[in-house]
Amino acid sequence: EKYTLALKAMRTAITALKKQIPKKVVRYFEIDFSAECPACKGRIAAHASHQNCRWCGQKLEWSVDDD
Repeated sequence: EKYTLALKAMRTAITALKKQIPKKVVRYFEIDFSAECPACKGRIAAHASHQNCRWCGQKLEWSVDDD
């Protein structure tokens, strides 16, 4: 029982830490100035104040690759 609770706590901590590593938004939709979260695929308004996904908390990177 104690081992199971400790393991669950560690997994929760690891998940929370991973969400603090910025990930690039997956898609950018120019029609409504929104983007897709790389973690949960939720749609986020492209706004300078949105540094994290409002749905799952993933830290976002808004940089655009110049091809």
